[in-house]
Amino acid sequence: MKHSLFFLLVIAFTQTYAQELLFSSGINTTRYEYKNAQGQVSENIEDSSGAFYEIGYIQPLGIKDRLTYNLGLTLNEYNALGGDLNTLNTWQTKYLGLKTGLSYALISTREGFKVNLNFALQASSIVEGVQFMNGRSFDLTKEDDFKGIFLQPIGGIDFSYLVADKLSLGLGYQYSQSSKITNKTAESINFLNHQLQFKLLLHLKKNKNQDSPKEIKADLVTEQTPNQ
Repeated sequence: MKHSLFFLLVIAFTQTYAQELLFSSGINTTRYEYKNAQGQVSENIEDSSGAFYEIGYIQPLGIKDRLTYNLGLTLNEYNALGGDLNTLNTWQTKYLGLKTGLSYALISTREGFKVNLNFALQASSIVEGVQFMNGRSFDLTKEDDFKGIFLQPIGGIDFSYLVADKLSLGLGYQYSQSSKITNKTAESINFLNHQLQFKLLLHLKKNKNQDSPKEIKADLVTEQTPNQ
């Protein structure tokens, strides 16, 4: 409930100041990089999938609206599997984060098709987490390895297309690798994450370099009408 209220407050804020609102969801495929006190990496942890959610706003910075600034709130599930012949482990975690970055449109057409390169930095902290081991459960929010602030450089690409006057749909991919910057311990866990994104973009203000589908259709009709 408290997460939902926070997301609603962010939406209200971004509607006031943003040029575009972003709603994104999809799938994380995460690998845990666990190192013990001697710096040895565990080989008994396997990748697992989870969901992610993001809301944010997008503001043009110039260069014919090709460069934009992005700020968003994220909720990521970073999950993993592990164990051996005698022990079965599963880790299920949720991290709430603040994400800021820049996007550059490699392609931006009059019809509303865009290809963006994205670079961002995300800071996040655990809000829920549990480890299941042979039928027993452990609260990971109390474990030092999972507590603290994780910083993640992010790189990716996305594609979007204008489907209505103020609505674009898109697909994207991002890769990130976390590093804990607070509450460091002798043992450490970092997250290597592949993210497949499904995006919905609401255009609160019209891009002057972009026509709506109705305007494009009207232009086509005009071009096809013979001169009298």
